[in-house]
Amino acid sequence: MTEIRRSSPIGSLAVMSTLFSMALLASGDSGGGGGGAILQLGILLLIPFAMYFFMIRPQRRRTR
Repeated sequence: MTEIRRSSPIGSLAVMSTLFSMALLASGDSGGGGGGAILQLGILLLIPFAMYFFMIRPQRRRTR
């Protein structure tokens, strides 16, 4: 019998909150000026990709 593994949305939320907290820590007091803003933008763009790979893609595989 085939076993269906279900990913927990709580695990995905944990990954997302970790990424967000890393962005906040990295954007602290940086003397470089715009370096923190570029890092924040990178993390902000990374969040949709992480959501796709941790939430949307496994759901599509399950429906197939």
